Amino acid sequence: MSVKEQIESFYRFANEQIEADDFDKSLDDLYHEWRSIHQTSAEFRENVAAIQEALDGMRNGDKGRPAEALVAELRERLENSEDR
Repeated sequence: MSVKEQIESFYRFANEQIEADDFDKSLDDLYHEWRSIHQTSAEFRENVAAIQEALDGMRNGDKGRPAEALVAELRERLENSEDR
């Protein structure tokens, strides 16, 4: 898809979202949602590989991190990013 086609596609997508009754998204939110729908083949392969790696880890006993630790880390990152 050419850059012009991507811009036109995003424009159509954004307009559809804005016209929805429950619209409550930022421009960044719209772009990230559109990008998740319109991934390149390379991005898709990378995401599939990451998911496969996580599944393999789970099968081998990796239990990940406790949710509380992740939430605390995300809160800290958000607080630090707001200071900038």
